[in-house]
Amino acid sequence: MSKTFFDHLNQVIKDKKSNYWQHLAEQDKKTWNTFMMNRYLSMNPEWIVMVDLFQKYNHTLDNELCYIIYANYIPKGKPFLRYIKRDKDGTNKELIKYISEYYECSIKEADDYMEILPKVDLEIILDQFGLEKRTITKLLKGK
Repeated sequence: MSKTFFDHLNQVIKDKKSNYWQHLAEQDKKTWNTFMMNRYLSMNPEWIVMVDLFQKYNHTLDNELCYIIYANYIPKGKPFLRYIKRDKDGTNKELIKYISEYYECSIKEADDYMEILPKVDLEIILDQFGLEKRTITKLLKGK
């Protein structure tokens, strides 16, 4: 049975077999993805600083060395790593347009602002455009 990215992730976090990488077939080694490993491991607040420091150098390291470093530095356990995925389909383009106009920035920057601004601040911004309360509520639905 071929290995998946999640098999590698479980090895780094839970199993930690010292000879794991040496026993992998070449096709299984190709399923290792350092970028995704960094992304998943950074979901644990206790590891985020270590992952940040390590990812600065992992473009120069081969996958085996990345596995060895993570397997040795990540504590053994069964943490819940909640993957935070952005919902592109639910993007409110009209709201982003108002934010972009308010901050005089690009649509991409406005989209980033929308993600970090609290709902109260967004209400204030939309109110300054003279929108009705009902329209504001509709625009902020799901935020």
